[in-house]
Amino acid sequence: MAADESASEGSRSNLLERLLEDVREQYVEEHGEEPPEKVMRDARRDLLRSLAKKGRDERRDVYDALADE
Repeated sequence: MAADESASEGSRSNLLERLLEDVREQYVEEHGEEPPEKVMRDARRDLLRSLAKKGRDERRDVYDALADE
């Protein structure tokens, strides 16, 4: 089970890194310069929140069943 969890963490990390690189590239295209650190921090926070929300939404039925017990 631990191997599955670490593999899952790795894929999430890779996804996050790819999404952050997309944000950086888009910023460079639009502004002609590298994004400030604050922009990247905010993007990382927003992406993590979005990914976490997606995970919660996918498991909503489990959470609802547990709440009913």
